[in-house]
Amino acid sequence: RQVAGLALDLFDQTKELHDLDATDRELLEYGALLHDIGEHVAHDGHHRHAAYLVQHGQLRGFAPEEVALLAALARWHRRGDPRAAEELGPLGPGGEKRLRKLTALLRIADGLDRSRSQAVIGIDVRVGPSLVMIRLSSDRNTELELWGARRKRELFEKVFGRELELTAHPSGTRAALAAS
Repeated sequence: RQVAGLALDLFDQTKELHDLDATDRELLEYGALLHDIGEHVAHDGHHRHAAYLVQHGQLRGFAPEEVALLAALARWHRRGDPRAAEELGPLGPGGEKRLRKLTALLRIADGLDRSRSQAVIGIDVRVGPSLVMIRLSSDRNTELELWGARRKRELFEKVFGRELELTAHPSGTRAALAAS
């Protein structure tokens, strides 16, 4: 849920970059919730296991192209160049471009929860002509989260044509942040 929340925050605060719609936002949320499901099979290759489980999980309420996109998001959330794969099914018109944008956002969100401790309380994103700046709010040490997101920024920079910089901003207590 933490990765899904961060992914949606990234999506909302980068609208001017990605030009995606509400359906894509919803698919990003589901993709973020499902991206690590393959861990239940095995840690090694969990991204491939996740793609298989999504593809063959008989997800109700999704069109075949949406299932293929969710499976591809799970498959490519770690690394590599996201692309349509025959075994996952067709992504539909413009699907590969959508996949690349959504995967770029998911990777950053996943990196921002590297410790799996929900250390990041919130993010503030500033989009400039050549730089996207993400400032993390936390009342804990976020060095691992910064490292995780920086490690996964290459696709984001490639897809959106801007450098990505991440910084941490101590925010006091969680209660103080919630009250503001």
